[in-house]
Amino acid sequence: MKKRGWKSEETLNRAKRELLERGIIQETRKGGFPNRAGLYAVTWLDIDDYTGLDFGPAGYERSAYLRSKPENRKSLATGIVATKGVIETVPVLERTR
Repeated sequence: MKKRGWKSEETLNRAKRELLERGIIQETRKGGFPNRAGLYAVTWLDIDDYTGLDFGPAGYERSAYLRSKPENRKSLATGIVATKGVIETVPVLERTR
C-alpha cells in the first residue's frame, strides 16, 4: 500500500475497520503467521468459489452495506476506483431521494 500513498499502519487499520463495520467488505479468510494472507470480499459482488474460505455460501452476506445505518452510508465521502491497475479514492456524489 506504500506505493499507493498509504504510509501509516494505523490509517490502514482504521480504514479496514470502517469498511468492515459498514458492511462494504467482509473478511472471508483470517490471515495468520507466518504466511497466510487475510482475504476480503466486496459485498456488492457475489463470491463464485468458496474453496479455501472460512465459510460457505450461507456465511456470506451480500449487499451487507445496505443494512448499515443510513447516517453511516451518507457520511461516506470517498469511493475506491481502480483504473488501469491503479487504485485511488474519488469523491462520491450523494444521491437525493
